[in-house]
Order: sequence, then structure tokens, then C-alpha cells
Amino acid sequence: MTRTIKVLYETRAAAELGRDALKEAGLGDHVEILDKVASDHTGEHLFEALTDKLFELFGEPHEYETYVEGLRRGHFLMIVKVGEFQETRAAEILDATAPGPIDLAEAKSTWHAEGWRAAAAGGA
Repeated sequence: MTRTIKVLYETRAAAELGRDALKEAGLGDHVEILDKVASDHTGEHLFEALTDKLFELFGEPHEYETYVEGLRRGHFLMIVKVGEFQETRAAEILDATAPGPIDLAEAKSTWHAEGWRAAAAGGA
């Protein structure tokens, strides 16, 4: 069974460091880095097409809206597909790579303080 890990990074360079660390560990065969304009694998996107893809990937509206807001703010989304028993190891590698992924709870708190509100019931 395949597991999907999703993390936001401040910069493309930080996301690429995470991707490279996964590759070095033999876990980077299925890594995609997205921003609101382009993708490593598919080139130019319209933002609406990207958000449609994310909605299909996430399913949960609050999770989807958080990542879309991150992309709107210029961050980079890394999507990693790994085997069922590799998920924890991949997450540990990403967390240990500096600079690591954005702390979503902290980012959401900041975004809420700046006036962002997710459209999903109950907020993001």
C-alpha cells in the first residue's frame, strides 16, 4: 500500500534539500514539488487546475484549504509517495533536513491572525 506525505516549505531550495535527502535514503523516487505556477513533473499549471488536483489528493476540506493558502502565500508543497512501512522514516528525514517543513499549526495561527479564514465548516 502506498502512503502520501504532504509538507509545505518556505522556499523551493528548502523543498529540494528535503527531496535530495529522501533520494539519498532511497525514498525519493516519487517526489513532486509544487508551487502556484509550476511543478517539477508537469511544467506550467493554471492555479485553478492545481487546486483541483489538491482537492482530489486531500479530500479533507480543512487540510486542502490550508495547503492551498500556503501555495497562495508563495510556499512550496512537496508530495511524497512511499511504501506503507516507509512513511515514518521519510517523515523523520524531512523533519531532520534543515530548513525543515513549515509548522502548519504555527503557520495557520499566523494566517488567522492576519485575517485568513478557511471556508470549511469549523475553520482550518
